[in-house]
Amino acid sequence: LCIHINSSAIVGSLSTGGATGRSMQVRRWPLKVKSAVSTQFRTIRSTISDLSYHIANGPSKGSSFPFNLNEDTNTRIPFQFKSQKGQILAHTAWPEGDSDEKLPLLILIHEFFGGLNPSIIDKADALAKELNCVVIAPETFRGVSTTFIPRAIWLALSTPQQRVNDDIDTVVDWASEHGKIDSSRIALMGFCYGGGKAIRYTTQRLPIAATVICYGSPVTDPDTLKNLKAPVCGVYGSLDPQFPPSVLSNFRAGLNQAGIQHKLEVYDGVGHAFWANMDQITRGQKPQIDAWN
Repeated sequence: LCIHINSSAIVGSLSTGGATGRSMQVRRWPLKVKSAVSTQFRTIRSTISDLSYHIANGPSKGSSFPFNLNEDTNTRIPFQFKSQKGQILAHTAWPEGDSDEKLPLLILIHEFFGGLNPSIIDKADALAKELNCVVIAPETFRGVSTTFIPRAIWLALSTPQQRVNDDIDTVVDWASEHGKIDSSRIALMGFCYGGGKAIRYTTQRLPIAATVICYGSPVTDPDTLKNLKAPVCGVYGSLDPQFPPSVLSNFRAGLNQAGIQHKLEVYDGVGHAFWANMDQITRGQKPQIDAWN
């Protein structure tokens, strides 16, 4: 982690105006530096706080780690992009009972911490039963599951949206060929890293899909959001420093300008990654149970 002060902006402000202006700018200079440093320290402190929360309350808590992707996933989806071939590892969850009708599809994208992990698999199983749909949770890190924070951050930063889009296209194509899945009724849902990937996929590749973002990076540009042909749901915590009120306000404004049906819920008193696992839902913990309902 490092502190970055926009020195060019400060120098630029000192180079304008006459002698009086320069004098006033010079007097303000320590305040600007102090404000910039204070902002950066708050950001760093918030980031450390979020990472600490992931470690203390993330998918490894109450789950079976280390998680073996090859052994603990139940779906293999072949892919080929140009000269690259391989398999997308995924967990597919089905609702209880048999149905003669084709079921809608929910694609669930994991968070950065742990990748496709037991917490995401538990959520996929629960959502399939609750919504009476098929849930496919693909692993987007291409065969890696880790709770080592530096590696998790690196995987999130080095996994390009284009590759995730290609992988999800492959998952959708695979599901379309399944006799019991109606991929024309589709939604994307993601947590943290996965929420940001989900809305970028639907705006870029599959606008007919509904989008659910759980404390993920939003798209705020109205022109981009206009591509969507289905509703958007956002779930955030009021204490999340990554997505403060100004960011969520821009998100809401962008959706309104684009004319997209949406529901944006911001829950008081919780920060980033507040919905850690399904145990919180079983206990009726608030606001997790409210987000679930």
